[in-house]
Amino acid sequence: MVSGWDSKSFGELFDFSGGLSASRLQLSDVGFPYLHYGDIHSANRPFIDVCSDNNIPRLNVSLNEVSKEALLQDGDVVFVDASEDDKGASSYVVVRNIADQPFISGLHTIVAKAKTNELDKGFREYCFQSEDIKRQFRFFAVGTKVVGVSKSTVKKMVLSYPTEKTEQRFIAAALSDVDNYIAMFEKLIAKKSYIKEGAMQELLTGNRRLLGFDGKWTRKRIGKIGYSYSGLTGKQKKHFGHGNAKYISFLNVLLNTIVDVYKLEFVEVCEDERQNSVNIGDLFFNTSSETPEEVGMCAVLTQQIEDVYLNSFCFGFRVLDDDIDGLFLAYYFNSIVGRKVMTTLAQGATRYNLSKKHFNDTILTLPPKDEQVSIANILSEIDSEIDSLRVELKKMRDIKQGMMNELLAGRIRLV
Repeated sequence: MVSGWDSKSFGELFDFSGGLSASRLQLSDVGFPYLHYGDIHSANRPFIDVCSDNNIPRLNVSLNEVSKEALLQDGDVVFVDASEDDKGASSYVVVRNIADQPFISGLHTIVAKAKTNELDKGFREYCFQSEDIKRQFRFFAVGTKVVGVSKSTVKKMVLSYPTEKTEQRFIAAALSDVDNYIAMFEKLIAKKSYIKEGAMQELLTGNRRLLGFDGKWTRKRIGKIGYSYSGLTGKQKKHFGHGNAKYISFLNVLLNTIVDVYKLEFVEVCEDERQNSVNIGDLFFNTSSETPEEVGMCAVLTQQIEDVYLNSFCFGFRVLDDDIDGLFLAYYFNSIVGRKVMTTLAQGATRYNLSKKHFNDTILTLPPKDEQVSIANILSEIDSEIDSLRVELKKMRDIKQGMMNELLAGRIRLV
């Protein structure tokens, strides 16, 4: 045991109870604030402030129907008892409620109310994020499709903590500073993304023209500007994960406007196989999904790479018209206006598909080539800025995780 630290079970530190069950459909903007377990899973901070957060859903119910234990007070810790994976099983928030407002803990929640005054309220916001606590949650979590913990198992978990409140507050303050820095990056990324969406909506539709461009936009049928081709065929699971060639995966197309060449995966392709290899400038489209919004998401290859193929869940499109810029088209198809086109083409009931025939018959209205290139360059520069910010954000999150591992284990002392 670290000098000046103590270890106790959760059951020694907290009294545990459940919340008031209500479905998401019962929630609205009328009634008392209600903490749904889904909002804990999606929280990007370790606390929820009922006095300042106006987005908390509400439940229109009489307080006579709510047990005292389900009403959340300042400093209460709320864990989830159900998750889709082991990682989510340790999700929690600490309640900030200095005005003592009626705040109802809801479905699939475990409420922990402090028995003692040993843990500073700010320290509670971080002490359950240590790797040791997460390991204990993974150990006790049970289930297959849905994993969960119970009040009786949470009580058995053990927390190590500094006995001096001053050290607890120093730890909480240090981690809170990092959280504020992370929040700044998140807001900046959101702002840049909002600017990009606005620019795409204006520039890709001709609502706003770049300075110096006034050429006429022309209508072209997709099938007239190039041709489509299929991805890998005849492949089995055993052919993937190794081999002499690489392929562009479904997720690489779904998540990027420009193919991430550093995330190409290996596949076994023989020399005598008749497979369609991809070229620089080719466009790739996701052809099938459970939601129409994901159908037709587009990515373009901007680097020449040898022996690269395309996943079978996608099709490729090779531009032959010299008046068309592939990067412009990729941004177009991933924009709001492009997504409307693609969701209209998506066909199906339980699963939606995009046929090459319907795609090739689609008419697009496009600006002159030089304007296409300028628009694509502007959007690409914004994307580069966003990517750089995301790299810095990941660094800060890694730094925070490292700090937590050291501070919450007592290996680094701040006093």
